[in-house]
Amino acid sequence: MPLLVALCLIFTLAGCTPDPDPAQRSAVPVWWSTSELGISRLAEIDAELTKPFDGGLVVNGPATERGLVANCGTALDLQARGYKAQYPRDIAALGVLTAKCLTLQAFKTAKPASISFMPERPYNARLLEVLPAALAPAISGAQQEVIERATKGGEPVRMVEPTVVFEAARDEEIHINGEGWQETLMVLGRADFDGDGKQDWLLRADLAMERGTYRNSRLFLLTRNSTDSVLRVTRELKPGL
Repeated sequence: MPLLVALCLIFTLAGCTPDPDPAQRSAVPVWWSTSELGISRLAEIDAELTKPFDGGLVVNGPATERGLVANCGTALDLQARGYKAQYPRDIAALGVLTAKCLTLQAFKTAKPASISFMPERPYNARLLEVLPAALAPAISGAQQEVIERATKGGEPVRMVEPTVVFEAARDEEIHINGEGWQETLMVLGRADFDGDGKQDWLLRADLAMERGTYRNSRLFLLTRNSTDSVLRVTRELKPGL
């Protein structure tokens, strides 16, 4: 009798089944927001990275020279060279656009995860127990230091922003509010982005203050090592210009 057949018979008679080969276990599939990233297949990434933005956006360099953000390539190049948008509306728009570009680039090396400890839909108020402190708005330098320490310490956002409440969630769009501010969290992608086998999120955080015109967008690479821990910031990608 072949060894494999004999082993299967033994496990069957014992009332159990053998653990499958790790390579044969089903992986956690790669997922991305088609509406936010503009692609239906990963093979379309390169084309989307070179696709022109509608109208383009003018940005100013360190020595007051000007540049035109025309597509993802120019957006990321000018950002790396210190160019910035001048007006609040342009700052907000460029934050969203460059977050998209950075996410598309990340997906070029993304893989299916072998395991996931990340929250699952439907998202609800329990998220405030696991969303990281880094999502809180920093109004001052002192507050920024508090947020950075709390983030390194693995504390949730409610520990540094006690007024935060869960407002609503629809699909991968999550709304949280605090005193004087609103933040929309968009899960742009889910995959293993850093090669450790665990599922990560690429999460864009769009912050708006209720007074004034201040807007910004940040992009976070988040992961988690267990289902009862706070989401950990692996990296903050800088999408603003």
